[in-house]
Amino acid sequence: MGGEKMYKVLIVEDEEMIRKGLHYTYDWLAKDCIVVGEAKNGKEGLEKIEELKPDIVLVDINMPLMNGIKMLEKSMGEYLYSAIIISGYDEFDYAKSAIKLGVSEYLLKPIDENQLFEAIDRAKEQIKIKKQYEIVRDKLEDIEDVEVLRGDFINNGFKGSKHVMDMVKYVEKN
Repeated sequence: MGGEKMYKVLIVEDEEMIRKGLHYTYDWLAKDCIVVGEAKNGKEGLEKIEELKPDIVLVDINMPLMNGIKMLEKSMGEYLYSAIIISGYDEFDYAKSAIKLGVSEYLLKPIDENQLFEAIDRAKEQIKIKKQYEIVRDKLEDIEDVEVLRGDFINNGFKGSKHVMDMVKYVEKN
């Protein structure tokens, strides 16, 4: 593992054989991943996402109580993770909904190990980018008052520190 970050994976699948198969058949550690939980429907999946804060969610579409698409719609805006859909249904409508939600992959059952691990690699890249974006967005929110500050500097005839004014110009430009 060489100090690599471990990615937390949640498996949301109603068919127990497939769920357990996904959990125990693959060498998750080889992919710097650890399966932190399982859920057997979308409702339970939502609870596990909230509780476990996974980086990657493997989710079946067709499940009781709440399907995978609904679960993603309810959670993707609120929690930061990459989603990989696994489905027995080769239906364009599902794929379209998944793409709108920003799902990183759409895999058909039976799941091929190479396909799964390629999808996991892409999901890891996607979650890294999402997390970096969040950090940048949070930092920008911290300095969103720059415009107000700048207005104060100008209104008060404040020529201010050259460094401060350079920073304000840089922020405006970029």
